[in-house]
Amino acid sequence: MQRIRQLAYAILDGTLIPIDRVADQKPYYSGKHQRHGVNVQVIADALGRLVWASAAFERRRFRPKLSRRQRAVNRAHAKIRAR
Repeated sequence: MQRIRQLAYAILDGTLIPIDRVADQKPYYSGKHQRHGVNVQVIADALGRLVWASAAFERRRFRPKLSRRQRAVNRAHAKIRAR
């Protein structure tokens, strides 16, 4: 966290890391990517160098549906992202 505090800005993003199928396949299947994988959150500096990576997350099986307001906030946030 000290390294991140020293940066002018940091890039936070998540990515799906492909995995081989496992016995209990459903928690690891991504319908969006049409493959099995785990989600890893990463923080990079302005040059794209890795600063931090999280442990692999297992998708929550019974996610509650987002409210209309939460969906609107997510859409607004997605519109202001930059490469």
